Amino acid sequence: MSMELPVITEEAVLSEAVVSSASLMGLPNKVLASVLGVSLSTVGRLKRQEYLLSKTRKKWDLGILLVRVYLSLVAIFGSDSKEWLKTKNRAFAERRPMDVIQTVEGLLTVCDYLEAHRDR
Repeated sequence: MSMELPVITEEAVLSEAVVSSASLMGLPNKVLASVLGVSLSTVGRLKRQEYLLSKTRKKWDLGILLVRVYLSLVAIFGSDSKEWLKTKNRAFAERRPMDVIQTVEGLLTVCDYLEAHRDR
């Protein structure tokens, strides 16, 4: 008897990674919605796996950047990464990184900042 394994798509993998990363970073749904450029209801559907990020949309690239931010935070700060996101930072004009990542430019800036520090 042969059992067919479920097909796992890249869209499902990235969508789950984004949801997990946001959760582990302590990002509220409202912040995740801003980062991805989606509504709060879409975030709810994403979390229930009723909506998947699509490779053909800008949200795909934003999701990848958010996961990169999470991976860099864990590499640099370990379990203190949530606190770093909530603390004002001189590198971001005394703004909290959690606020900065809510724009595309800010997400890129925070991602580049963290990756530069991780590689030291």
